[in-house]
Amino acid sequence: MSGSFQWSFAATRFPANGAVRIHRSPTQLRPRDAFVVRDRFDDPEGDYRVRYLATSLRGALLEVLDHFRSTRSAEAALAAMAGVEGIDILAEQPAGKVPERWLAEQRIGRGQIESDSAVFIDVTNDELLAAMHDTPRVQTVLAAPDVRAAFGPDVRLDEGTMRAVGAAARKITQAVSREVFELGSPVVGIRYKTRFSDIEECWAVFDDRIHVQFERPTTLDVTDREVRKILADVAATYSLILPSNWVL
Repeated sequence: MSGSFQWSFAATRFPANGAVRIHRSPTQLRPRDAFVVRDRFDDPEGDYRVRYLATSLRGALLEVLDHFRSTRSAEAALAAMAGVEGIDILAEQPAGKVPERWLAEQRIGRGQIESDSAVFIDVTNDELLAAMHDTPRVQTVLAAPDVRAAFGPDVRLDEGTMRAVGAAARKITQAVSREVFELGSPVVGIRYKTRFSDIEECWAVFDDRIHVQFERPTTLDVTDREVRKILADVAATYSLILPSNWVL
């Protein structure tokens, strides 16, 4: 077991009102044998599964709608993202447009954790990252040729590498996830910020360590003006085109 660093100062609690997941089936996870692509804080060794949530609906939409952005890499990403945890992309949809069918299929699940002892580790904490930087696992990843090619020979575990994108960046964040997981009970997950906003917090829950209890999922309701307003805000941030019935 690793976890040979101080972490108690970075301990925090899951939101009292729960957190949000947007998905066609927000209460479900992929089977263990379906890990074709691993997400940001997934276990690099495949021993545990991670459930991703955001404190607010806006934070959740910032996470999932990023995959519709009109960039050169988005076309390939859209074709590859079907079934990825937390994301159900229609592969035939061009980048830059959000399909009406996709919006109609999405459900909002609010998850709760019924435990007074469950602890999350805040990986936005600079002191924690400095301590974790020196662990053997993180040092091994930072020394990998592809990581150094992406970040330079003096790469460090810091806010920049934690919020970066790409395969090399995922090696780093997944190593961090493993370090946090190996702290053991009562640590049950990670608190982090979405890469797309400094004010929206997200949660990576070690699903095999604690149960997330979901309220009955609701639709992403086109008749709810507040939902439409939040969706329009995120779409404008990403320069996405919404279906006409979703435009305010």
